[in-house]
Amino acid sequence: MLSTLPRNQYLTLSGQITDSKGRVASQSFVTFFLGDSVATPVNNLTAAMDGQSVKLTWNNPSSVFLSQAIVCRRQPGGEWYTLKVYYTPVPGAGMVLYDDGSHQLPAPEPGKTYEYKIQTKELDPAEATSNVASITVPTEAPEPVTDLTATFDLEKNIITWTSPVGTPTDTLYASTSPINSVADAEAGVLLTSIPNASGSHSYTHNTTATRYYAVVSSKNGFKTLSNIASATPLVITITSPSVVVSYTSFVVDVTPTMNPDDFARLDVSLLPT
Repeated sequence: MLSTLPRNQYLTLSGQITDSKGRVASQSFVTFFLGDSVATPVNNLTAAMDGQSVKLTWNNPSSVFLSQAIVCRRQPGGEWYTLKVYYTPVPGAGMVLYDDGSHQLPAPEPGKTYEYKIQTKELDPAEATSNVASITVPTEAPEPVTDLTATFDLEKNIITWTSPVGTPTDTLYASTSPINSVADAEAGVLLTSIPNASGSHSYTHNTTATRYYAVVSSKNGFKTLSNIASATPLVITITSPSVVVSYTSFVVDVTPTMNPDDFARLDVSLLPT
């Protein structure tokens, strides 16, 4: 009986027709897929604001027969609409989707609540539905910082910016990689967080390598990303004499190459005297 065979496997049946003398007249092969009657749903579906977009994250099931993941959206009590269809999601991998109006539906509107779910299909074709994730888009987003600058100095970078009026919290992040989103910034190192941040700010970051900087402004659960600034600090290596006890002059290697006139503005307090 087919019902006693293992599920989620391919089964090939072969048959042949013989004449009265036992000679084979024909032979055929038919392949069936024996799937489960119910597919495996995705798990840990969450919805969160990232800038002006809703970011959905989830984990696909480990089933190798997963053929579709259909992301759906609605307003509470309304009709479900398809946002995006993944035809070949990677089994077991975490997935991320930004609902920002670049898919099949308009971008979420401020002040409105949205619900999301994911339907999965397997090859038999069985279906399953994930948990429902809900989020309300904030009505008042903070204005982003637009004048972030990073200036190199001796083994440090000086970061300055101006917060627009009405920005509750500014958080400065540093990253070793370029920053393209709020998520990229928050994956870096948090340098400082300033509540009620209206006005001008400056931060000194002691470092000896190139860093990328961004300010994330937060208000009412909504976050906006500043412009991105980067700088490579000046690193001075004394090459002669090899051991410095006291001196009035010395030979240095300078990284990066810079105009000698720029030395006048550097803080050289880190050098031996």
